Amino acid sequence: MFVGKDRISLPVTFLMIDKKTVEKELGRQVERFGGEIRMGEKVKRIEEGIVLPQNIRAKVVVGADGARSVVRESAGISSPKIGIGVEGKMNDMEELEKEKAYVWFGRDITPDGYAWAFPKAKYWNVGIGSCNIKSFKIYLQRFKARFKEIKELRGAGIPFSLPTKSYGKDFILVGDSASQIMTAVGAGNLPSMICGYEGARAIISHLEKGTDLKDYEKRWRRELGLIFYESFMLCKMGQILSRVDTDISRPMIRLLKKIFA
Repeated sequence: MFVGKDRISLPVTFLMIDKKTVEKELGRQVERFGGEIRMGEKVKRIEEGIVLPQNIRAKVVVGADGARSVVRESAGISSPKIGIGVEGKMNDMEELEKEKAYVWFGRDITPDGYAWAFPKAKYWNVGIGSCNIKSFKIYLQRFKARFKEIKELRGAGIPFSLPTKSYGKDFILVGDSASQIMTAVGAGNLPSMICGYEGARAIISHLEKGTDLKDYEKRWRRELGLIFYESFMLCKMGQILSRVDTDISRPMIRLLKKIFA
């Protein structure tokens, strides 16, 4: 992690995946077990377990529909703070080590977020995110100037908050829709897999035994609650360090190293 010109190394184990390949495999499994995938359709709202305008009735609706979740909005659950992230691919990053992930904080990057470089098998995933959408354009231009060879740029809304409530009488929220994300590094794939697994267990128990869907939230908070909190606080600390003078940030960085090393 870089804060201005200072560097802090945190011993965090991570796993990089090809999201498109994972999603294709999940789609194959859905169809293998009799599920139906509808392409090119948009859900506008959920009313009493009915998905509209498709008019599909469900005993349990799973809101895995991203940071701007229609399911969450229909349930009246407060939205997490939504920022923006833009990412792309870089083939050549010779100055970086392939077995490490990099995160940059600082006023020259963006005072309200961070930039990152994560190693993939054949390229680097490089991006920048901010919780301040209004000022993001300025820092995005700087980011693009720094990584001139970046390809396939794409952007999306990303949550910058602690997780929301994730269940109701007939629905659960999974992934970005519930802000189940490790904020410090923008990591959501692995938490979503864990929460999705716990969601499936809770739904099966709910349908077969009549148990409360609240069990879903109890399970994922037991497994990931502390991780989400520590990651959120680390992100906040990085943002604070990016706004102060270097002389102030250095002792705080040393303190962070003692806490997380």
